[in-house]
Amino acid sequence: MQLGISKSILKKKKESALIMRKQTKLVAVLSTAALLAIGASMTSFAAQGWAAEDGTWVYYNRDGEMATES
Repeated sequence: MQLGISKSILKKKKESALIMRKQTKLVAVLSTAALLAIGASMTSFAAQGWAAEDGTWVYYNRDGEMATES
């Protein structure tokens, strides 16, 4: 009788560990996808802002053109 109870407990522990590993993998995949999406969106903002050119700092507006007299 004892042997049957311990086998069922062992089986439940194995199932629980398998579920936990699947959940961990899912979280890892979703986190990686989110970080890649954020990284990709950051490169789209690279055209605007301050940049050093020929020893001077210039500002590029949202259109990617250098802002002058503004």
